[in-house]
Amino acid sequence: MVSAAGPGDAPVGTACTLQAKVTRTSGVVPLSCVATLRCGHHSTIEQATMTSCSLEEISEPFVRYRYEMRGVMRNEAEQTGRMVIDTRAGLVRFKGGEGHDITVKVERASHPVDQARFLDQQRFERPLERRGKITVASGEPPAALGSECVVSVAPHAQGASNCAVAMSCGGKVIYKNDAATCSVCNGFPEALADTTDAAVDGTPRLAWTRGAQVVVGDDGAHAAYELKVTMKEDPIDGAFATGVCDRSE
Repeated sequence: MVSAAGPGDAPVGTACTLQAKVTRTSGVVPLSCVATLRCGHHSTIEQATMTSCSLEEISEPFVRYRYEMRGVMRNEAEQTGRMVIDTRAGLVRFKGGEGHDITVKVERASHPVDQARFLDQQRFERPLERRGKITVASGEPPAALGSECVVSVAPHAQGASNCAVAMSCGGKVIYKNDAATCSVCNGFPEALADTTDAAVDGTPRLAWTRGAQVVVGDDGAHAAYELKVTMKEDPIDGAFATGVCDRSE
C-alpha cells in the first residue's frame, strides 16, 4: 500500500493481494470480472463485480500465460465505492466502503497461470527478425529474383491488433502493416495471413509462418506479382516449433 487516507485503512507499507475471477461466457467480449482486494489481515473489498474490465493475455517462452487487467467498479449508490484497477500502470485505487481511501502498487502482470489459452489473441513482448532470399518471382515484382529480404515482426498492441509486420527485399519496403493480427506461440509471433490485396487495404497479400517460406503478392489494376522467399534457418524456430499452442494444451 502506497497511500492510505481513510480512518479504517491499514498503514502505508501494508502488503496487499489483488485476486480476480474472470469469466468468459461466449467467444466475444465483454468479460465478467470479480475482484477482491486484501490488505494485511482484512479484506478491503470482497467479491466486487467490475462495471467494466479488460484482460491482456501474455505469451512467454517456457511459461503458459500471464495476465494484465484493467477494470472499473462504480457503485456509489450502494455505498460500496469506486475502484480502478490498472495492472499495466501498476496501480489499484479504491475509495468507499467503510471509509477506505487507498492506493496500492501492484505487479504489472499476474503470476504464470498453468492452463490452456483463455483468450483468442495473445500479446508477445519479444520482437523477431528473420532473413531470406527470393527464390521464386513471377509477374512484375517489386524486387528481383535472388534479392535478400528481411521480415520483422514487433509487438504492437492497438485495438484488435497485436503486431507490426514489415518486409523489405533488395532494400525496398514491399510490405508494412502496423496494425496486424499475428498468432502467438511460446512468447513468439507465429504466423500472419493477410489475404487481401493492396487495392482493398493498402498492403499486398502476405503469408508468413515462422520458420517457413514467405509468400507475398498483389493483383493490382496495372500490375500483378508473386514472390516466394526462402528464409534462413534460425535456432529459435527449431527450439520453439510452431503449431503446438492450441486451446487444449
